[in-house]
Amino acid sequence: MTRTILTLVLISFLFCVYSSPEDDVHYTLKSVDEVQIPVPPEAISPFEPKDVTYVDEPLLELDSDWNLDVKLLSKYRYTNKFVERWREKHGYTPTRPVMSEEEFFNNVNLNHPGLEAVKAAIADGDFIIARDKYLSYQEKRARPIHLKFVNISKEEGEAAVKKADNIIAEQKLHTSRTEIRSYLFSFMGSLERAYLHTKDIKYANAWLEMFNHFYVTNRPPAQRPMMYICFRWEPYWSPLGSSGRAKSLCKSERWLIQARKLGLDENLIFIVYKSILEYAQYLYSCNDVFMPGNWQTNQCETLIKIGAYFPSFKQAQFLREHSWKLMQEHMVQEIYDDGTHIENAINYAIAVNRHNMGAVRIIRKLGLEIPDEFSSKWKSMYLSAIKIIPPTGSSIAMGDGSFGAEGSLVKPFLIQGALEFGDPAMKYFAEKYPDDVEKIAEDQFENTSEVLAAYNKVKAEKPSFTSTLLPDADWAIMRTSWDKNSPYMFFDGGRDEAWHSHPDFGSFNIWAYGEPLITECGNVGTYSADISKRWRKQTIGHNTVMVDSRSMRKCVNNRITQWWTGANYDYVDAKSDGYRWIGVLHNRRVLFVKPGYWIVTDFLPGPSYYNASFQTSGYHEFDWLTHFQPTELTIDKDTKRIDTMNESANIALVPLNADEVQLKESKGPTETTTGVVETPYISLHREGMAFVQFQVLLLAYEGTKAPDIKINRLTADNIDRVHRQNVGYEIAALGRKDIFLESSNPKVLTSFGDYKFRGAVAHIRDAEEKNAHYLLVNADYFASKGKLIFSAPQTIKAIELSATESTELKIITESDVSGIKIYAPDVIKVLVNDKEHKFSRDGEYVILGSTSLSSDLNGDEVKFNKNSKHNFG
Repeated sequence: MTRTILTLVLISFLFCVYSSPEDDVHYTLKSVDEVQIPVPPEAISPFEPKDVTYVDEPLLELDSDWNLDVKLLSKYRYTNKFVERWREKHGYTPTRPVMSEEEFFNNVNLNHPGLEAVKAAIADGDFIIARDKYLSYQEKRARPIHLKFVNISKEEGEAAVKKADNIIAEQKLHTSRTEIRSYLFSFMGSLERAYLHTKDIKYANAWLEMFNHFYVTNRPPAQRPMMYICFRWEPYWSPLGSSGRAKSLCKSERWLIQARKLGLDENLIFIVYKSILEYAQYLYSCNDVFMPGNWQTNQCETLIKIGAYFPSFKQAQFLREHSWKLMQEHMVQEIYDDGTHIENAINYAIAVNRHNMGAVRIIRKLGLEIPDEFSSKWKSMYLSAIKIIPPTGSSIAMGDGSFGAEGSLVKPFLIQGALEFGDPAMKYFAEKYPDDVEKIAEDQFENTSEVLAAYNKVKAEKPSFTSTLLPDADWAIMRTSWDKNSPYMFFDGGRDEAWHSHPDFGSFNIWAYGEPLITECGNVGTYSADISKRWRKQTIGHNTVMVDSRSMRKCVNNRITQWWTGANYDYVDAKSDGYRWIGVLHNRRVLFVKPGYWIVTDFLPGPSYYNASFQTSGYHEFDWLTHFQPTELTIDKDTKRIDTMNESANIALVPLNADEVQLKESKGPTETTTGVVETPYISLHREGMAFVQFQVLLLAYEGTKAPDIKINRLTADNIDRVHRQNVGYEIAALGRKDIFLESSNPKVLTSFGDYKFRGAVAHIRDAEEKNAHYLLVNADYFASKGKLIFSAPQTIKAIELSATESTELKIITESDVSGIKIYAPDVIKVLVNDKEHKFSRDGEYVILGSTSLSSDLNGDEVKFNKNSKHNFG
């Protein structure tokens, strides 16, 4: 009866949750644990239906699991029935028997120096004496310097003692309860730290007892897993988990063998060496060939360590050399030319690099070769971090990555790079954390004093660039300087082939005045937690557009098609097929008017726009999403302007087409520097045929006084509604008046009030001033108030014009400028990309020649300013 009542109450609760009027944009944070949290329908991906059903298709019945790649694994799950069929087809032996002493010593090189007594005992057939002599050898042998223990602070030690006492008191040392077994090695870590802090033998004995229980009851598989990554039917023996435990044993062995003299059970100590050997054999069976992803780099580092830490194993040299070759292959294949990692999640790049560093330390000690290609790619990983790093030096919550506290990207990554490579730009960031520099040098390098001496000789320098594009990852970073107060945007072009990427095309993160203001939801739960599967790994948890309350699909053709960075503007144009499956294309553009504000525009046309062969209703719901860090919001009901309410830094979000959208506000779980909390997020909602547009202005400001922002929509020529609409806005903000124009067709001359424009995007900063700044994208004609300002004989992909009525005309572009005509009545000098350029006059206009003065004088090819470099797709 009681159970029936509870069931009815639960059903009623779920009905209330799902029938809430805010269901379309609301997610209530209940917990970030593994519990199943009620989730609204819009948080459900087409790949992750609410009941988490698993597909079992003939497609997956491959001859070998090693043919599965990351793309495939990101789409499918596996039922127990599927696993049973696979095992039946391929054969399966559940676990290997406990290793005997004879089998162990058969895998030991008895001719290794120091093992003479062991060899003699085995020759006599006395394995008990052989075991004792082997332990004596391990106790006396010199350990590599790189087997350092990180010092345990008093606070850490005291906390470990409390946990260890609780583990012993509650008799958690041996239990078959799954929820306890999953944490055995975590418990052992507390016992280890308690012993190292107190040297109390009871903690060492408890550690051994718990280890022995795991060793006996959780035997390794007798063969490699049928699934390299999704090894869900053997939870304790996934290659990744096994690798972590093996590393722990390699570290623990050092203190354990030294504690032998205190009377620990020698049989149990010897089992540790058996276990390490078993881990080596099992991990090699999982890593005999190249497998994509970060898992294998982790496991290869472990195998290199086992081969180096235990040179008496017969296979020690082979394990080192084989695993090092695999790690080199990963470096070459999985690090893009721009230095980013194929996983497309910054935290995973840091993790992979940590494995690289751990391996390289040993490889150097052993005298093995580090190829130039490996070193070059390795350094590029650090250099890419410089391009990405936000003003707070923290990591970024994109993909399966954590938001991170201040300095969380610098401390584990760029400090290490500065010490390793002596790069001046890396040191510029590293020197902000001097205490961490010394600590990382001590922990990560054997020759600490030499490394620090070399580091101290390097002169720190700011990076030579500000805004930049990482074209292989499709990430664009916009900033004005390296000052902590500089406005900053991280734009994700949505390259999503990797396991740890999300359906988040076009999402962005914004910092300003030293504070994160707009971020993605971040790491709000473990991978198996419902809150993670239904929130952060879905489109709704990101700052992009959600269509029909569904997630965009992964593994599609997302790409940045155009990028520009110049003196006064940054611009990115990107396209996605993530919603093509429901008949919608997504085009997002971002214009950064330095240093004041961003304009984010979205165009979502239907299938007729790109000549799709399939039909759809064309009617959809669209939600333009933005998630904020902890704050309160003020909302103007008329203009739909939103302002955050922080003490030091804030941001205003202004829909330029406010009359076309419905504003909805809600809260959802977001990762912050102090944990996961509910923070506000908003949706600009539209419904209609699939050719809708959004234009949103984002202006960050210091302090609490919100700046005045007035928007006046310009009258523009109309076109048929199947295509992008012509839109023009007069923006009064920051004490000036700017003009923003966006054309439906860049090849058609279009009127926008007093302006005529042929091109894709135009912006005029200080439009009413003589020293106005212009950006024209994919353009060849611009006129203002009846006066021609710019014309070109061919389409110019991007061009910045400054001071058209002063004596000096500045132009930034990478297109051919010959024949360009610009209104500049008083100009006597023209600079193109900071170099003086030939021109002729036609009344009030200058006409640019085909060669520059500097080219004629020096005989050199014109080289563009480094700060104006861009890449067009």
